[in-house]
Amino acid sequence: MPQVNVAPQDAPSYARTSFGELRNYSDMPAAGEIDEVTTRHLVHGYYAATSYTDAQIGKLLDALDRLQLAEETIVALWGDHGWHLGDHGMWCKHTNYEQAARIPVTLAAP
Repeated sequence: MPQVNVAPQDAPSYARTSFGELRNYSDMPAAGEIDEVTTRHLVHGYYAATSYTDAQIGKLLDALDRLQLAEETIVALWGDHGWHLGDHGMWCKHTNYEQAARIPVTLAAP
C-alpha cells in the first residue's frame, strides 16, 4: 500500500496527475480519492501483471537455452514509462515524478 498519500512539500499544483486514464474505466470513481479497498485491488492487479510478465520472460529464456540459441541471441527488454500506484495520492503516469519517469531497460547478450 502507498506510504505517502500527499504531494511533496512545495510541489507545484500542475505537477500532479488527475489519473484520467484510470478514471475512464467503468468501475472507477469519476472524481475524488481512490478508497483503500480499490487501492489494494489495483496494486494487486499491477503486481500480478508484473509477475505474469516475468514468468513469460522466463519461458522465453528457458526456450533459448533449450534450443541452444542463448549464445546467439540478444535479448532486450524495456518499458515505456513508470506508473503511480497511489503514491503521493496519484495513479497512472503523466508526471515528472520518479515513479512515472523511470523505465526498465535490460539487455542480455552473449
